[in-house]
Amino acid sequence: MSAMVSERGIPPSRYRATRVMRQLEPVSHQPPTHQYKKARQEHQAIPDV
Repeated sequence: MSAMVSERGIPPSRYRATRVMRQLEPVSHQPPTHQYKKARQEHQAIPDV
């Protein structure tokens, strides 16, 4: 984003970057990952009811 506005002669700022990101609606190419680890065994002090 910084390079895009710098090429146009505009000093980059986080506000301009936010506006450009909203206009372009970029899409991530990284595959999503599961955020929680799966428990291998039940917790000893608190049983799964």
